[in-house]
Order: sequence, then C-alpha cells, then structure tokens
Amino acid sequence: MKVISGICIILSFIGVLGVSGQIVTADPVFPVQTDSVTITYDATQGNQGLMGFTGDVYAHTGVITTESSHPGDWKHAPTWGDNSSKYKLDRIGTDLYQLKIVPGINEYYGILPGEVVKELAFVFRSADKTKVGKTASGGDIFYTVYAAGLNVSIIKPDQRPLIVVENDSIFVEAHAQQSDSLFLFLNDTLIKQTAGEFISDTLIAKGGGKNWIKAVASNDTSEAADSLYYILRQEVPIQDLPAGLEDGINYLNDTAASLVLYAPGKE
Repeated sequence: MKVISGICIILSFIGVLGVSGQIVTADPVFPVQTDSVTITYDATQGNQGLMGFTGDVYAHTGVITTESSHPGDWKHAPTWGDNSSKYKLDRIGTDLYQLKIVPGINEYYGILPGEVVKELAFVFRSADKTKVGKTASGGDIFYTVYAAGLNVSIIKPDQRPLIVVENDSIFVEAHAQQSDSLFLFLNDTLIKQTAGEFISDTLIAKGGGKNWIKAVASNDTSEAADSLYYILRQEVPIQDLPAGLEDGINYLNDTAASLVLYAPGKE
C-alpha cells in the first residue's frame, strides 16, 4: 500500500487492456495539402460510438492550419449536423467507412491563399447526431498533413506513450516517403535497417523508465525522424481490501483518509 500526501490509494484491477488499432488511416499515408485523400474510419476503435451502427454516417471535418489559434482550433468546418453529400461516408465493410477528400484538400475545405494545413480534423456521427465517433477519451480525431519531401511516421504502435510490462512484444512498423534507407533505433542503438520506404520489427520490452523507439529515414539530401517511447511498468501488487473500507473516501482520522477506487480492465 502506498501513502501519498496522507491519502491511501487502493485500486482493484481486473484484466488487461490490449493495444488499440488506428481510428483513421489515410491514402496516401503522407498527404500534402494539394493531394486528394481517402480517409478510412474504423468504428471499432476509439470510443466505439458508432460500432454496430447500420445507418448513414457523416464526417464533421475541418482543418488545423497556420490560422488556428491553438491545436484544437478547427478551420473551414461545416455547421454541426450538415448532412450534405460531401460529408457522407461510404460503408466498405462492417464498421468500416471511407471519406474521399476530392479533388484535393485545398478545394474540399476551401483553404485560403497562403494558408498552410497542418492536420485534418474529424468527428464522425450519425445523421441525427445521437451517435458520435471520437477517440477513446472522447477527443477529436486528427491526421497529419505533411510538407512535400522526405517524411517518416511510426504507424504501429499508435499509443503514445505506450505502457507495457516486461517481456511484452511490441510490433513496430514505420513508413517513409522519398527515402532511400530506413533505420530503427531503440535507445539510440541501431536494431534494424532497410532500403526503401518501409521497416518493421518486433521488440521485447526490457529496461525501466522511458525507452525510446526511433525511426529515421534518409536520402541523398536530407534526413527525417519520428519517435515514441514505451514505459515498462511494474507488476501490480494484488492485496485484499483492508477490513472496514468501502468504495470512495474513508476518513480514518482528522489528518488521514483512504480512497478506494474500483478500476476493472485498467493497467
């Protein structure tokens, strides 16, 4: 049991959460703002607000640009609930949808001259707005828009940071654009390299604290990198709940309290 600032924290854990997949993917993987883009939405990911839904699904979509005042300041978005055909997704499978941004990002969103698009922003919804697809934490969904040239992105894992236990397998997949070579590093140690625009490997989680995974792409003229870190957590100690404690705050005396939280499925 750990006491922090006079409060005793007791957690009950049941099960383990797996690594989630991607909510949206894009074709091309590295869109620039002059490209047409196909966005694929997986309703089984994120908050799963549209999982199993069989009605029409629409995208509420805008962009984060150099005109945005903060990272969540959408620009060029329609009125919430706009069911115009340009925002309707095509169902391509069970819980899978596509949105075609054509003839290009600039034209689709009405980007102003000199305005630079940094991210595409999405919330998916039913036609009547009663069902909404967001991130697992209920946030907006974003996809990076890239500058033309050399780019690299770690596609898997997509949790940042990633929390694992010792000996967990971590599948790493990175894609690049205009690269001649790709390098994969763990804590600045080269573990794999390939020619071209794709690299993957499976790592075994070791080492305490932060462990950095980095993908580096290079060509004759430049270099680009993307990275994430995983944290190796200790095994959760399992103890019986002390007698007399109930869910919530239990006041032990004038200066101490125990907080009991029930957290099934949490790591």
